[in-house]
Amino acid sequence: DGKRSWIFHGDVFDGYMHRLKWLARLGAQGYGMLAILNKAVEQTLRFFGKPRVSISKKLHNRINGGKKEISRFEETVGQLAISKGYDYAICGHTHLVEKKVISNEKGKVTYLNSGDWVESMTALEYYEGDWHVKYWEPSTETLRDEELMSEEHFSKPSKALFMKVFREVVMS
Repeated sequence: DGKRSWIFHGDVFDGYMHRLKWLARLGAQGYGMLAILNKAVEQTLRFFGKPRVSISKKLHNRINGGKKEISRFEETVGQLAISKGYDYAICGHTHLVEKKVISNEKGKVTYLNSGDWVESMTALEYYEGDWHVKYWEPSTETLRDEELMSEEHFSKPSKALFMKVFREVVMS
């Protein structure tokens, strides 16, 4: 519809990724281990009827300076997107769902962060002339294993098939 979207991961603007590569690698390994630990914690909390919690997200915010560091990242992305004439700047590096307008004297851009599929269970969709954050609800698709393994589901990916594979890989 004539709007320009700049879609990228976002790590290019992460100072840790470039100046302290060893720390970035260590962080990636730690995040993987925390994701596994977090699944065990979530199952325990679910058993006791408690809401889910993200250990890695809390730690990520503490290590990265929380909102201050994230705001600096978003501002950098927004200012560059404005200077390049984009209508949307879309990334996911920080894993924090966001949609906001960033503006300066040269114009404005809508900054979007898709969050992530592992913890936030979020994605972005473009329809009706705008980008929208979509939150996946696990209860929306409940198919039996036989239905998941049918040829139809392999030719047309579904949330249920994705979750079956995800559970087998992550939870096993």
